[in-house]
Amino acid sequence: MTDTSAIYPAILSGGAGTRLWPLSRALYPKQFQRLIHKDTLLQAAILRISDARFAAPVVVCNEDHRFIVAEQFQAVDRTPGDIILEPASRNTAPAITIAALWVRHQNPDGLVLVMPSDHVISDNEQFRDQISALSVDAYNGKIVTFGLPATFADPELGYIKSDNDVSSDNAVGAAVQSFIEKPVDNMAEQLVKDGYSWNSGISLFRPDVFLSAMRDFAPDTLALCEQAWNERTSDLDFVRLASAPYKAIIASSVDKTVMEQASTTVLSPLATGWQDVRTWPSVWQCGDKDSDGNVIVGDAMTIDTRSCVIHSENHLTAAIGVTDLSIIVSDDAVLVSNTKQADQVDQITTLLAETGSTKHLHHPTIYRPWGSFRSILLADGFQVKELTVKPGAQLSLQKHAHRAEHWIVVEGTAAIRQGDDEMLLHENQSTYIPTGTVHRLANPGQIPLRVIEVQSGSYLGEDDIVRLDDTYGRQS
Repeated sequence: MTDTSAIYPAILSGGAGTRLWPLSRALYPKQFQRLIHKDTLLQAAILRISDARFAAPVVVCNEDHRFIVAEQFQAVDRTPGDIILEPASRNTAPAITIAALWVRHQNPDGLVLVMPSDHVISDNEQFRDQISALSVDAYNGKIVTFGLPATFADPELGYIKSDNDVSSDNAVGAAVQSFIEKPVDNMAEQLVKDGYSWNSGISLFRPDVFLSAMRDFAPDTLALCEQAWNERTSDLDFVRLASAPYKAIIASSVDKTVMEQASTTVLSPLATGWQDVRTWPSVWQCGDKDSDGNVIVGDAMTIDTRSCVIHSENHLTAAIGVTDLSIIVSDDAVLVSNTKQADQVDQITTLLAETGSTKHLHHPTIYRPWGSFRSILLADGFQVKELTVKPGAQLSLQKHAHRAEHWIVVEGTAAIRQGDDEMLLHENQSTYIPTGTVHRLANPGQIPLRVIEVQSGSYLGEDDIVRLDDTYGRQS
C-alpha cells in the first residue's frame, strides 16, 4: 500500500455564501471570513490537514478570489500545492474532477481528499487519524464518503441512506443506497425517521476510481474537464483552466453524478464533530455561547437577550429584550433576522442585484493583490478612499481618463512614479496626480503603507483605469 503521505487534500472554495450576508458577499464570501474562531473558514480547512500524513492541498476556486486564497495561505504560513482557477462555477462534480486530474498528474498512486472550505470540525486530530485509517479502503478502490446521524430535520442539508445505520459499528464500508439534496421540510422529517444521515460533502478516493466513474456516468463532463485541464496555462502562482471547454460544462453535483450511482461508494461515520456553516443560525450552533445562550462577536451589549447571534466588529450594537435573532452589523449594512427565517437572507441579495446596488457583491473594503482600499466618502464629483499597500507590493502602472487624484501618506513610506518623475513620500507628505498622468504607487518599506486618496472628476468608477503594466497580470 502507498504511504499515507500521498493523501492530497482538495479544498473546494467556490461558494458565494449569500445566506451569510452582509458579512459574506460575492467578492469576499464566507470562507474568507472569521465567523467562528480566530481563523477564517478556509484557513481552518488548511490547518486541519497540516500534518506530515498529507501533501500540500490543492484549492479549486473562483478566478475572482485567486489573490484572496493566496493571501489566506500566507496568513497561516502554509504553501498550497496549487490554486486552480475555475472560469465559471459548475458545481461540485466538475470541480472534483479537476482536482482528481491534478492529483493524478502529481502522483497517480495518490488519494484525493475532498474538503469543502466552509465547514467546522471540532476535533482536527481525530479527523486526520480517521482519514489516515480509511485510506486503506480508498486504496482498495472504494469511494469513501462521510456522514453523520441526522438528529433533526434540516432541509438545507444533504442526506445519505446506506445499508447500515451510520451510528452502528458496521457503518464503515456500508454501501450507499441514495443521496437526497435539500429536501422539503416534511420530507426531511421523514428522512430522519428513516435513518438517513447528513452528507458532510467530504470524501476520499483514488483519482483513477473517480475518473472511471465519471467516464461511466458523465462522459461529456469528463471530456470537457480533461480538455480544460489539458489546455491549462500558468498565471503567476495559479493554474488557469481553459475557459471555453469549462464554460461548456453543464453544472452538476457530485452526489447525483457519481456518489449515488457508483457501486464502489461506501459510507463512513464522521466521528469528529461537524457543522456546515451556511446560515447565521448555524454560526450560532458552532459559536461559544454566554450564560444567556448568545453568540457575540465584536462590540455588543445585551440586556434580557437570549439565543441570539450578534456580529458587530466595528460598531457598538445593543440588544434589549429579544430572542432568537441574528443581528449582523457591517460597515455599510445591518441585518436583523428571525432565526426561523434565516433561509430567506439570500433573497435580500437578489433584491439588491435587482435594484442595481453593489452591496451584495463587495464591502466598503475591497481587497486587491497589493492590499486593499476602503471607500470613506462618495459624493458628486469627489471620493475619499483609504489605501493600504502591503510591504513590497505595488499598484499597477496606470492612468485615468476622467479623474485626478491627491495622495496623502498617513503611515509608512510611499514610492511614487508620476509621469517621468520618481519620489519618496513619508508621513504627512502628499502629491497630486493630474488626469491622464501615468502613475504608480508602491510600498518599499517593512510596514503597511496607508494613504488617503482624494479623487475628483466627472466619473469615479473603478473601470476608469488603463493599466500599462501590472505585477499581478491584471488587464484594464
